[in-house]
Amino acid sequence: MSSFDRFKDLNFTPLDRYKRQGKVLRGAFADLPNMRNRSWLNQALPEMIWVALIRNQLDLYAFTDAFRSVAYNFARHGITDATLTGISKLPGDKIAVAIYALTSSAFLRKTLRPLLLFGEYLPDFKLWSGAIDIPVDYQEDAAILAETVAKTINHQSQESTDCRWFRVMPLILGNKMYLPSEMAEEILSYPNVPDMRKTRPSIRATEIACDNLLGENASPSQWCDDFWTINLESTSCLVPRPSQEEDKYSPEDYEDFITHQRKKLAYIRQVYEEHLPNIKLDVLTGAGLFALKILEELKDSPATSGILGRSAARTLTELVINITYLNKRNEVEVWNNFYFHGQGEAKKIFLKYMRQHEKPAFIELADIWVIANEARYMDFLDINLGDWDDANLRSRAIEAGLKNFYDTYYDWPSNYTHGTWAAIRREVYTPCQNPLHKFHLLPASNEPNDYGSVMSDALYLTKFILANVYKVYSDFEFHKLLQAGPVTAK
Repeated sequence: MSSFDRFKDLNFTPLDRYKRQGKVLRGAFADLPNMRNRSWLNQALPEMIWVALIRNQLDLYAFTDAFRSVAYNFARHGITDATLTGISKLPGDKIAVAIYALTSSAFLRKTLRPLLLFGEYLPDFKLWSGAIDIPVDYQEDAAILAETVAKTINHQSQESTDCRWFRVMPLILGNKMYLPSEMAEEILSYPNVPDMRKTRPSIRATEIACDNLLGENASPSQWCDDFWTINLESTSCLVPRPSQEEDKYSPEDYEDFITHQRKKLAYIRQVYEEHLPNIKLDVLTGAGLFALKILEELKDSPATSGILGRSAARTLTELVINITYLNKRNEVEVWNNFYFHGQGEAKKIFLKYMRQHEKPAFIELADIWVIANEARYMDFLDINLGDWDDANLRSRAIEAGLKNFYDTYYDWPSNYTHGTWAAIRREVYTPCQNPLHKFHLLPASNEPNDYGSVMSDALYLTKFILANVYKVYSDFEFHKLLQAGPVTAK
């Protein structure tokens, strides 16, 4: 199964259907009128946990058959709020009727026993405890509760959808919720419907509206907070063990590749170098050597599956796009713009350090001075404070026919370079695997993480850059690398 298959049945809005407002892509539901923010996880699942416990023991059709009868019975007695808090707010006689009906068999009593783990914090604990009337088995019941939460914690899971279906049923049957006839018929007939992919999202959307109908009686309730607090305090965290994928190439394979490619680039420079500056040659072969240096620094480093590896992948991607773009334009002015923009950057940085008389330890001021004056004395050199091509990398990727390449390799590693929350979250935290803790975040261990190594992609990106170099010097006879003596152009 590919890494994409697990998401194919989920409902989410494709990127190209978002509306752009300036630099913001508006969330698909951001402009819906009269919508209250409501979390299934925090504000609804604890209320429906009794339903989820039963669903965990039954298959889809057994569950819907049984709970369709429960829904009709609730509606007949005027019970339209099927949440634990909703049941607790019923008149005393109706509470007893509801709870004793839900515990009328040995199967139901055993299935709902995990509710008693919460003691007095459970709404109407005494009634539930008297109706269930079985001593709690803390180990077994906690395991069942964890299994149930794991199946329903995702608001789009099959089990969650089924619980949400039951929540809307008494409201529809009790004439508290009015829907278009076709939509109501599909929900009442669920799961015997023509297209589950259409009906399941309708159920979830309808269930969200329950809180609006119930008004002041709607969740969140104190029970919701108590449910998660007790789970967090009463059970232990479970830390996942990272797995590692083997690279199909050995360090020696990478070393041989790097050595051979450096030799090829050195011979190209030897053959085509002239006494006057050759900016195109310097940039192309320099880009190839720079990529090989990145690959060399990665090959023996644990950083390949970590933060620095992602930043390296971003740098290689930017090189690929810029070099491909330069080759496609292939204009002297464009090559010069790239070259002298870099020299101008060195000049700007040198002058800043001279002004403040302070620099980081890793900065070699003499090196920056040399680069700032290399091709042209820096007082004759302008400093371009914008992009070297008066554009941006994305627009160059589009012009070079590499937009998909940009989307694939550049966006995510950029988070690492800029230290955004997405990168921080991925690298230094790991979700607790205890579903009763809502998969809260734990500091990651010092062991290597399970994120794939960038080495195979770094190799691919490096080869892409080298291909751009060799395309320009396609008449060079590379087989002469194996011969002794001076090397000449064809």
